[in-house]
Amino acid sequence: PPLFFFKQKTAFDIASCLVGSDMFIRDSEKKRDPVSGQVPLRLIFDRRPRNAVEAPLRDLCATLAQGCVLCDLVLAENEQARLWLSDLPNYYYTFVVSPERMKTNAWGAPIPRAEAMQHAQAWDALASRGEAAGEWFYRAANTMAMGDTNAVEFGQGAHIGMLRGIGGMQPGEAIEASTAGPRGCVWQGVVVDDHAIIAKVTTAEGYEGPSHERARGLWSAAHRAYDAAGLSPVPEKCLTDVAAGRVWGAWLDGEAGNVGVPRTRRAELAIVVSELLDAFVRPADAAEREAAARLVADVGALKDAHD
Repeated sequence: PPLFFFKQKTAFDIASCLVGSDMFIRDSEKKRDPVSGQVPLRLIFDRRPRNAVEAPLRDLCATLAQGCVLCDLVLAENEQARLWLSDLPNYYYTFVVSPERMKTNAWGAPIPRAEAMQHAQAWDALASRGEAAGEWFYRAANTMAMGDTNAVEFGQGAHIGMLRGIGGMQPGEAIEASTAGPRGCVWQGVVVDDHAIIAKVTTAEGYEGPSHERARGLWSAAHRAYDAAGLSPVPEKCLTDVAAGRVWGAWLDGEAGNVGVPRTRRAELAIVVSELLDAFVRPADAAEREAAARLVADVGALKDAHD
């Protein structure tokens, strides 16, 4: 059978919230509604039957950026990298799909006509299509679905198309996973809902080069396009003209010129390793035991500092 890989937190939520063939995933605690106290649910559809008969589109997957491409970023002695980053929330749910595709996103048991009519907007749309006859109805999402084999393709294509429409994602600037880093001084990339701009800028005091100006222009134009489309990047996830940050799973330090695994991730792995060593490798003497204790303390302090 096909294998599905989820983040650790998501996998835990799936195990505790699985309902029939549809998966209701609790969102981050940070998104808890301040009034009701409820945490929103994300619905992941089991679309394996539909995916099996639908041609997979993969033309735009090559345009997905990856953090490892940042290793190709080379800085001169008088340069540093500056970063701009945004994340569009609930991205798939901002798309409206056709009624035909909506019917492939049905979930749950059928509901009676009286209950269906209580959903006024959906019922009006159903009646306008001449589909309001009958006594039983299924609920269905009229958005793209998490679990749709082609959702990444559609989402990636729409985001890139929007940015190209405002003069972004140009040859020599666009990051793609299948190629080396761009040749220009401004790099721009998209991973479905994540958008990043990286610019090589001079460190000379009082001087702002064309790459800095270009990056700021791309950032402003992108946000105007988001506003026009009714999209609002998550404020707490936005980075604007900063020297360091997490980009597509990698940590970029633009001042030091380093790219690597985020230190929080390294700390978590180091803690596990140190605990295994402490449990199964017994130091032979007091000096080795003291060194092992220092390792555990140092790694714990590193994790606490970056949580």
